[in-house]
Amino acid sequence: MRWAASARLPAGSSTRRPTTYWRSRTTKAAGEQVRDSFLLLESDAVAEQIDYGHGRVEQRKCSVIADLSLIEKAVEWASLQGLVRIESERYHKTSGKIEREIRYYITGLRPDAAG
Repeated sequence: MRWAASARLPAGSSTRRPTTYWRSRTTKAAGEQVRDSFLLLESDAVAEQIDYGHGRVEQRKCSVIADLSLIEKAVEWASLQGLVRIESERYHKTSGKIEREIRYYITGLRPDAAG
């Protein structure tokens, strides 16, 4: 399940911090708890990938946390096993622009499934 959150830098901007946008107030609190988990807890698994094609180079980093202690209603999701953060950076060869994006997910998979 993908969180209704996306953090993006404005096109052509590489120095500003991404802004996170939430689609509803209900998911905002839970989404902030997921994001805070990545700020305060150590990742259990990390995998990186570089992809070339379509005139761009994209680097992705997947981090997974199994510690759900900062998620207030974690017990209400019976199959919830972890939190996922995907950080991606795309370099467009033709324009030289760099885009950065951070996406958050919840998962029923174990943290070692990131690799």
